[in-house]
Parts: sequence; C-alpha cells; structure tokens
Amino acid sequence: MAQDTAYFKVFTQQVLSKPVDIEFVRWLSGLKMGELAMGTVVIVGYKPITGKEKELDLLMKTHVPRLRAEGLVTDKASILMRANDGTVVEVFEWKSKEAIESAHTNPVVLKMWEEYAQICEYVPLNKLEETGEMFAEFSSVE
Repeated sequence: MAQDTAYFKVFTQQVLSKPVDIEFVRWLSGLKMGELAMGTVVIVGYKPITGKEKELDLLMKTHVPRLRAEGLVTDKASILMRANDGTVVEVFEWKSKEAIESAHTNPVVLKMWEEYAQICEYVPLNKLEETGEMFAEFSSVE
C-alpha cells in the first residue's frame, strides 16, 4: 500500500507538476460514483385548482423535505414564488439526473405526486405572464 501511494504521488506530481494532497486522494477514492456530480436545478410551475390554493401552499412546504428524505435532492434551500395568476413557482436542485429518474419509481415520491395531482396542474413557465419580461418578478411565498 505504501509503495502504491508513493508511486501515485510521484506519477501525479510529474503529470500535474505540483504536490499532491494524499489525504484528498484518499477521500476522493472513498467516494461513490456520482457523489461529485453537479446537481440539476429545475424550475416548476404549479397552478392550483380553484379552491385548493391553501392546500397547495401546505404541500409545497413539504415537497423538498420529502424528496430530501429520499436522498434525491441537495441540501440547497428551495425558492418558492407566486405568479400573478396564483401559480406557485419553485426552484430546487435534484442531486443528479439519476435521482430524477429514480424518483419515477420511488413509492414515496409517486404517492406525493398523486397528492399534487389532486390539487394542481403543472404549468410550463412560458405560460406565465411574468416570463415575458426581461426580469421576471414574482411574489415571495413564505
């Protein structure tokens, strides 16, 4: 093991022309595939069914925490906004493309999506009046 480490140090110093932090290399080698991958940021519009606005607001507060509990989204805070027509716009970050794919077979997520289907419809962002402006402005949702 020590010989391998010494060889790796010499090799990388020659290739990179600078010293190598062996602790970083050990940490890096212990990572699982995809752990250093960048997340995927999404922006989603949820238009509440008439009379279901409060239910949607309550469900939105649990959305990212539930995805996080399943290990599908990053620790970054989501941003919730409201368009003039009442559509709730959310910005959040999936851990990876693979996380998005696995959500489509995750029983907890599928159940949550059924809850959304009962109280809202998904709206493409280009259908929101605000997105026609250079600087789209929305109301903050707490």
